[in-house]
Amino acid sequence: MFNTHYRYTWIVSLFKIGTWYLGILCITSILGFYFPLPTHSEYAATNRFLTLSKTNPFVETSFCNEPIPFYRPNVQLSFNAEYKKFNSNETIRSIKSKADQWFPILKPIFLNNGLSEDLIYIVLAESQLNNLVSPAGATGFWQFMPTTAMALNLQIDSIIDERLNPVASTYAVTSFLKEAYKRFGSWSLAVASYNLGQEGLEREILKQGTKDFYKLRLNVETKSFLFKIIAFKTLFESINYSSSSHLSVKKIKIDKSATLMEICDTHHLNFEDVLLNNPWIKIPYLKARKK
Repeated sequence: MFNTHYRYTWIVSLFKIGTWYLGILCITSILGFYFPLPTHSEYAATNRFLTLSKTNPFVETSFCNEPIPFYRPNVQLSFNAEYKKFNSNETIRSIKSKADQWFPILKPIFLNNGLSEDLIYIVLAESQLNNLVSPAGATGFWQFMPTTAMALNLQIDSIIDERLNPVASTYAVTSFLKEAYKRFGSWSLAVASYNLGQEGLEREILKQGTKDFYKLRLNVETKSFLFKIIAFKTLFESINYSSSSHLSVKKIKIDKSATLMEICDTHHLNFEDVLLNNPWIKIPYLKARKK
């Protein structure tokens, strides 16, 4: 015989489950009304550099007018890793204060030499606009080693070190990059050679049989170097730089050897300011260049 007590319990249990289910649906509807989930476009905007695709409008898809294959997973991961390192308000604020001073001076050097201003972001990857000296001896904004610097006609001696002269060293960078582009035929490879050296990159290209930077298996530092530059470009190219805080540069021709004090007096310059802003002058005495 069918037990009516169990049947009653079974019906009551179903009623309770149904009540709980309806309650959950009501709560979910209320939460959904007040706290709606983001739409696909909103999700893409808030995660613009975490999930990339070839058609993502938020991702810069070129460097020096060369396409970046963000549709390749390894390219996405490499870019994201570098972007996350520098995407902080503190880092951006610190670099922007220096960029306000130097970008208005350095960018025209690239443009006047027929180069893309995208290349200026190399300086952020190298030194973040600090006159650094590495343990290996790389020096200045652009981190030139002595042999490379002298090959590019930068003067290094007991009196001056033009690697610490931002203007002179930037001209040297443009010479290096134009030569590297002529040799390798792409800006991604030219930038890689800036880190690895032209001979070192040439060996890897011949060994691996490809001139596609994104397919080359290079050491971690060189491989990440370009992505670091692209990350800085993505972070900083939309920033409005203050034109009122940039430094003024005056080119002075020295016809005869003189002390820095004498030069400042002749050209009505403040000695302390000149000494502070020209760390490439090792001692306060300059010789006239030999003709």
